[in-house]
Amino acid sequence: MFNILKTFFGGYLGWNIGANDAANVIGPHVGSGLLSYRFCIAILVIFTFLGGALGGQQMVDDVGEVLPADEVFEEMVHWRFINIAVLVTVAAGVAVNVATFLGIPTSTSQGSIGAFVGLSVAIGLLEKGWGGFLSVPQWAVFGPMVLSWIISPFLSGTISFLIQKWGSKLFSRLVTNERRFNQVIIILLVSSGVYGSYQLGATHAGIAVAPFFRAGAFHVLPEWFGVGPRAWAAAFGGAAIALGGLTYAKKVIYSVGTKITTLDPFSAFSAVMAMSITINFFGRMGVPVSTSQAVVGAVAGVGLTRGARAVSFSKVRDIAVGWVATPLFPALISGLFYALFVQIF
Repeated sequence: MFNILKTFFGGYLGWNIGANDAANVIGPHVGSGLLSYRFCIAILVIFTFLGGALGGQQMVDDVGEVLPADEVFEEMVHWRFINIAVLVTVAAGVAVNVATFLGIPTSTSQGSIGAFVGLSVAIGLLEKGWGGFLSVPQWAVFGPMVLSWIISPFLSGTISFLIQKWGSKLFSRLVTNERRFNQVIIILLVSSGVYGSYQLGATHAGIAVAPFFRAGAFHVLPEWFGVGPRAWAAAFGGAAIALGGLTYAKKVIYSVGTKITTLDPFSAFSAVMAMSITINFFGRMGVPVSTSQAVVGAVAGVGLTRGARAVSFSKVRDIAVGWVATPLFPALISGLFYALFVQIF
């Protein structure tokens, strides 16, 4: 039971994911001015939880593969896996927490995976020497994730550019009545918000709970009506993300929705739909792509339909700097914490 209580450190990471990544899903909607902040938050909370509970189970396993193999942990007699799970999720959560406090829409998946890899490097060096640097971290799994971080903003930017460039023209021709136009736009915004919120839960719930699931913390929970430990873990991660969006996301939401480029309602739909398609695409391949990178690329792609001057490249630059720092900071923290605690305990 004490191990179950330790999973709340994973809840802290999930809470930070929701606080930062909620902006990626509903920031453009709020920025468009057509939907209220409270209505968008309600959509986010409900469907992020459902995405984690119903669609996040596979990602629990996929994210866990970034951590060292089980035999590495079995050889470690001085630290239990569950305590390592606490360390790595706290390191990632602190990094994301700092970015959220500063209003920077950072990459929560990068921060979390960076912490996992930093821990793996530290374990490899301390347990096996320099040879462990190559053998312990799961570089073959980590490589495709890094590649997805590079590709995702360009892919989402291209998709949003095409939707905005051609979709808006087609939409204007098909719907000429102003009242009907507004009604259809609201339906499009709500549907993209639902889709994006569900994908956020499905692709990110596993990040918060994967170390604890690998450590066996959820395996003590009973199986009811076919709902087993993996489902409990995914639902817990989805609930934590939803809570973060509800309680601490407002600053980053307005940063994404209003400071990169001006968004009208159809632009908001284009951006969120492009982001959702992108993270769904990578999620099906088992890669927890960054929603922050995807939505910033998508919002920039929308802005480019009005010319380069419509995009605040200085804001995009500041966000990009955060992307680079995000995986490095928690990697360093988790590695140093592990080295320090091994010496103490």
